[in-house]
Amino acid sequence: RRNRSNMTTLCTRAVERDAMFLMTDLVFESGQPGVRVKVRNLSSYGMMIEGDLRLKRGTRVVAELRNIGPVAGVIVWVRAPRYGVAFEDEIDHRQTRSEV
Repeated sequence: RRNRSNMTTLCTRAVERDAMFLMTDLVFESGQPGVRVKVRNLSSYGMMIEGDLRLKRGTRVVAELRNIGPVAGVIVWVRAPRYGVAFEDEIDHRQTRSEV
């Protein structure tokens, strides 16, 4: 597993990602109540989420991804209602498309 916490300094446009419509529960390290959000695209290093949120860059989150489990990350860009999340650790994003 490679650590991708410096995702804000990496060029990620060339990273393979899947466009999708997946719902996930997002919880916050700060302890504020969790919310349900839409995952618009997903890669091994991050995802774009959409929801009625008020998040800032640097907010630490954990997303519960289907067939993967909890994935920690940080908000790296904000274009409300869409947000970019960089994962702390690389995942196999293709697992979310597998049968449960």
